[in-house]
Amino acid sequence: MVLALATQSYEVGFTLRVGFSIVMATKVKLEGKKIFEDFLKDRWHLRVLKEENENDKLNAFDHGCEASEIRSPMSQPKRRLIMHKPLRILHLEDDPDYSELVRAMLEKEGLRAAMVLVNNLAAFAAALAGEPFDLILADYKLPTCNGLEALQTARQTCPVTPFLLISGTIGEQAAIESLRNGATDYVLKQWPERLVPAVRRAVQEAQERAQRQRAETELIRREQYFRTLTENMLDVLTILNRDGTFQYNSPSLQHLLGYEPRELTDRNAFELVHPEDLPGAKEALERTLENPELRTTHEFRYRRKDGTWCQLEVVAQNRLDDPEIAGWVLNSRDVTERKQLESQLRQSQKMEVIGQLAGGIVHDLNNILAPILIATGMLRERMGDPEDQWLLTTLEASAKRGADITRQLLWFGRGLHDKRILLNPKYVIKDVVRFVSQTFDKSIQLEMSVPGELWAIEGDPTHLHQVLLNLCINSRDAMPSGGKLSITCRNFRVEETYVAMHPEVSPGPYVVLEVRDTGAGIPPEIRDRIFEPFFTTKELGKGTGLGLSTVMSIVKEYGGFIRVESDAGKGTAFHVHLPAQPDRHAGNPKAEAQSPSRGHGETVLVVDDEESVCEVVQRTLENFGYRVLTAGDGEKALATYVGNQATIAVVLTDLMMPVMDGATTIRALKQLNPYVKVIAGSGLGSHPDQDLLRGLGVNHFVSKPYTAETILQKLHEVLAEEAIL
Repeated sequence: MVLALATQSYEVGFTLRVGFSIVMATKVKLEGKKIFEDFLKDRWHLRVLKEENENDKLNAFDHGCEASEIRSPMSQPKRRLIMHKPLRILHLEDDPDYSELVRAMLEKEGLRAAMVLVNNLAAFAAALAGEPFDLILADYKLPTCNGLEALQTARQTCPVTPFLLISGTIGEQAAIESLRNGATDYVLKQWPERLVPAVRRAVQEAQERAQRQRAETELIRREQYFRTLTENMLDVLTILNRDGTFQYNSPSLQHLLGYEPRELTDRNAFELVHPEDLPGAKEALERTLENPELRTTHEFRYRRKDGTWCQLEVVAQNRLDDPEIAGWVLNSRDVTERKQLESQLRQSQKMEVIGQLAGGIVHDLNNILAPILIATGMLRERMGDPEDQWLLTTLEASAKRGADITRQLLWFGRGLHDKRILLNPKYVIKDVVRFVSQTFDKSIQLEMSVPGELWAIEGDPTHLHQVLLNLCINSRDAMPSGGKLSITCRNFRVEETYVAMHPEVSPGPYVVLEVRDTGAGIPPEIRDRIFEPFFTTKELGKGTGLGLSTVMSIVKEYGGFIRVESDAGKGTAFHVHLPAQPDRHAGNPKAEAQSPSRGHGETVLVVDDEESVCEVVQRTLENFGYRVLTAGDGEKALATYVGNQATIAVVLTDLMMPVMDGATTIRALKQLNPYVKVIAGSGLGSHPDQDLLRGLGVNHFVSKPYTAETILQKLHEVLAEEAIL
């Protein structure tokens, strides 16, 4: 009823207002109907082809379209437009009755509409500036403007909103021009049956355009997300074809191997695998051919662009039968650092085991070496024959070498602390040269060059002996048929230009110890490993692999650095740089030491579980005027002390003993006599636990194996303190 009344009212009003326009429109309809219909059919044909193509793409990405494919109403059945809320329509029309008629026609076809009616261009522009509309309807000709002006305004403000031009007075040329300028469609008022399909189609197109835009935006977002992910991930994603040729590499390849992805395109991946690892790498991929669902993980060395090797962990899966991939998918990760950390962990575990064993082993070894060193000192006093003296020197040097090996074991196993003093390196060099000249084969020509003014360094003489002696022994072993061994020393100041080339080095004054030989040289392939603990190229039983690693540990501990020069067949030179103190002066530590004084009948209680140590110490001290009592363990020592407390001046006790250890023995002695003088000895290094000694009230310590001179000097110091008191 409402629709009939609205239709009747509109027809009366329209007839009165635009009679002449109807006549002209009828003429346009009769004369141009065929041309205009052909134009519309061609336009719809092109539109349908375009939409079908775009819909195919859209459906391939997302099947969640709200509406079905658009068909031309001239050739295809209508499809229902699904609307969840009323259409917001902006209607530019000077006849309110016609606007109401349009709303009623839409509702009759199931399209609810919320109409906003405006009748001039200013109101039209103001409405567009508010909330968005789903559709714009505009009369072609109004008293103050026309539809083409409204179209231009709409395209500037809301270019994606569908725009329908409605009129009864426009010609064919104007209609075509409106479509070219962006109008979605054109409807003559004389064809009211085309209005609802045109609205439905326009809204449908707008919805699908919006959906395509969302799909395209999502595709771009996903592509950017994937690219960002692959560019910033540490792993490299790779696709290889059946022949192993690179088809794709993610951008992170440059961070991993130094190559741009395009540089490896069409290259065979196996060309860069280390030759020793190539069979295993190929076998890992071949296993996936038998079982496409199998994921294999394999590690191998791979060559970087700069020629260096890295360790890769590669996870591979067969996707050769997948038409979208047609290859192997690899995920590669650089595990070089992890492998190094694993090696360091294994090494630290090895060191931990050595540390656990070192205590007992070193203690026993030093107990064996102690009598030898003490006895050689006694024999040297008795034997004057030069040949005998040479044999004793060799014997003493071998025992000291054994003691050095035990120190190296403790260095790695327990991290010995050093006792540094200011010293002049030339005195240490002279001691080492003297030892080398006496013990090395005469086929090795020894040379020494030390400047008169050499800067002082702060260090432990024992450590410097170890550094130089280990380097000399390494050179000796590199010259089995003889050669030249030179030991030199010089002052060297590291400037900023040197630091620029070697960033790991700190500027300042250094003393450079150089040990050079004319041996076989170090092969380039093992040059980076020579300082690794337990690494050796010598035959089994002829090398411990601790020598150079000990040198590196000591030098690093001192804040220095080492430079190595080596040419195959021409020899090797080690340049050890140690921080120096040019403004301080140091003399010869040994020159300051006084000769051991003889005793005057003082009684010394020697406590040691090693019978040979007790015997040789007893004879040595007795030869130098002391009276000696011995005990094999702590309980016997206490019993002996109780019976001779009045005459015992000093107690020399080992810290590691069965039954009652040294610490317990000292505590018991302190209970008997709080002022008892105690010298503690141990085969576990030259610098024991200071907190333990302070807790025991012990101020004097000797490291086993000790020489006769060492124990006599220590006794003299203790008795001198007593005399001062």
